[in-house]
Formats: sequence, structure tokens, C-alpha cells
Amino acid sequence: MPAAQYSIRSTHLEEAAEPTAAGDGGGSVERKALVTGPAAGMDLLSANNGRFSAFVLPHRGMGLYGVHAADGPTTFGWDSPAGPSPRHPALVNLAERNGLGWLDGFNELLARCGLSWMGPPGDDPDGNPTENPLTLHGRIANMPADRWEMRKEEDRLIVEGDVSERTLFGSNLTLHARYEAEVGLPELHLTDTVTNAGDTPAELMLLYHINQTPLGSRVIVPCEEVIPRDARAAEGGSDWEGPQNWATLGPPTPGFAEQAYFIRPRPDADGRGRMLMPADDDSVALEVRFDMNTLPYAALWKQLGGRRDGYVVGLEPCTAFPNHRSFERRHGRVVTLQPDETRVMKLTLRFLTEPEEVREAVEQAEALAADPPTVHADPQPGDCPAAA
Repeated sequence: MPAAQYSIRSTHLEEAAEPTAAGDGGGSVERKALVTGPAAGMDLLSANNGRFSAFVLPHRGMGLYGVHAADGPTTFGWDSPAGPSPRHPALVNLAERNGLGWLDGFNELLARCGLSWMGPPGDDPDGNPTENPLTLHGRIANMPADRWEMRKEEDRLIVEGDVSERTLFGSNLTLHARYEAEVGLPELHLTDTVTNAGDTPAELMLLYHINQTPLGSRVIVPCEEVIPRDARAAEGGSDWEGPQNWATLGPPTPGFAEQAYFIRPRPDADGRGRMLMPADDDSVALEVRFDMNTLPYAALWKQLGGRRDGYVVGLEPCTAFPNHRSFERRHGRVVTLQPDETRVMKLTLRFLTEPEEVREAVEQAEALAADPPTVHADPQPGDCPAAA
């Protein structure tokens, strides 16, 4: 059967969430071909489990474009100045504007940053010369999948695909991304397996840039330590700025300069970190749970600018802090994979739209965060280049 043709706008994901033919037991998966605007030529993989519809972009590194709740108007994601529709990677020049071209295609709910590097652009004199200079947040988010498939197995919906980051005389890494959702539950499970497919050791850095328009006035992140990334993150000036207000979210503020905080998460009983953004009235929440065995760090990105300038908060589990690879290598946080070695990252995104679910998640997160973290007033040596 030919794929349905479709165009999609991030502000109207509900248009793409119309029910499709359900299999036995409910739930459905469907491929749509995007045919208009900067998304033309890409596929959109839709999985509807009765609680939400999730939209995956195999042409953009198997990124998660957005999620629409089935029982209300809530769309999880954000409105990016990069555009109201996905952008084909052929239209993104990573080297533009001194290595900041990645931003031209950045509008997903979940975008991967990596695989060989993530963080700011710049020269890496000790890295592979064929990869220099490094560009913002790496290449994987703009790599089309080599293969993908989607299927329904009893009460589970599965979308998976393989993406490669490889070049002659450079890295040879492969990513197998698997999304899985059980019919009727508000959870989307993500398992990423990265393999060094080359014959020489390869460096790995990976950050999950999970982006949400603020749902309320705070985030809850159980953690041991909070570190302002730079001098801007150390600045106060309002009730939602500065290290003392690191978990507070303010209203859209035109001209707001981004603030970012590095976090050492506190694991729960299952060894998982948690990052929770609830609505103040407990009507909705986005929660991220992640395996700290392979994602031991996190970052919180507060971009509280005007709505049309990108009013968004990033919840970001990561293998290292999102500094330049040369700095992270010096401080022992860059992973090295031997030939054929793999590393598995596991995350769960929970799209909570029932007040009881939200209150339970808040209670659990607050209990885990009962002992307050060490919050530094300034960037710290060994963690932040700004402190060097």
C-alpha cells in the first residue's frame, strides 16, 4: 500500500493524530510521506497507542518530532524559530555561522546530539583532523536512517531504525534506535544501541535534547549537584534567573539570554535519573527517566525568550557534560568504544495527562529530591571551561 501523503506543522500535531486502522487490541502504526515545504521528501512514522500519538522522523536521525495526547489538547514539544515543520537535513548546513548551522533544523521534542561529539563548535587539536573543526552538537540528528521499520506486536507498538555516522578516515559509528509503547499506557520507551563498526577505537558523546514549552513554573530534578555552565548562568536579575532559581521557570521574556546548568543526578532505587516538568495545577506533566549506568550526567537548558523566539526548556540526559569534546576528553568524560563494542542508553518519556498520575510523579520526584543538592554560585573547574 502506498504511504499517505501528509504535511505537518508543529503547532498542529493533532492534525496528524487522526486514528488509523487499529490492529487487534487497539493501537496503530502508520507511515506518512511529507510533501510540502522544508519537510518535503521525508517520512513521518506515527504510532498511536490510545494514550498518545508519537511522531518519529527517520530522515532526521530517528528523532522524535512531537507527541500529541489523545485525551486533550496537549501537544508535547515546542514552537521553534527554525520553523513550524520538520526541516530536511539537505537544507541544513552544519558548518554555517561558524559551526552553528545545526540550529537551522532544530525543532524536535527529542533530538540526539552526537555521536562522535556534542556541545559547542570549535577546533579539537587532539581529535581526528578529518573531523575538524567540530560543529555544534554533532551530525547524527541530520543523518537519514539506513533502514527503519514499524510494527505492532500484540499490545506493543515498535518503531526502530539504524543510523550511521561514518566517513573514510573518520568515525564509523552506528545507532540502532528503538521506540516502544504499550497500548493504553502514557510511556514511550527508548533504547539506543551505539556500536563502533570500525577497526580502531572511537570516541562517543551523546546528549538527548528533550525540549518542551514550559508546562508550569518549575522543574523537579533530584540531584546531588548543580553547576552554572558559564557567567550568564550565574547571573540573577529575576525570580527565575541564577543558580538559586535554577529549577524555576519564568514567563516568555523577549530578549532573555539562555541559561544552562550542569547536573549530577541522584538515582532512584532502580538506578535511574529523573527530570520532571509538571503543570502547576497537576493537569499535565512531562517526565524523563534515564539509566544512569550509561547516562550519568544531565543538563537543564532554560531558553525563556519570547514565544516566537523559542520559549523552551531542555531536559537533557547525557554521557558527558555538553562542553567541547577537547575539554570533556581532558576531564575523562568522553567514552571510548573499542572495535565492535556497544553502549546501550535507555530512557523513558512519560506523557502524563491525568491529575492522579501527575501528583504521583511529583510526590515520587519530591521525595527523591528531599535532600537538597549542592548548588554552586559560579562555574566550577573541571566541569566548566568558563571556570578555567
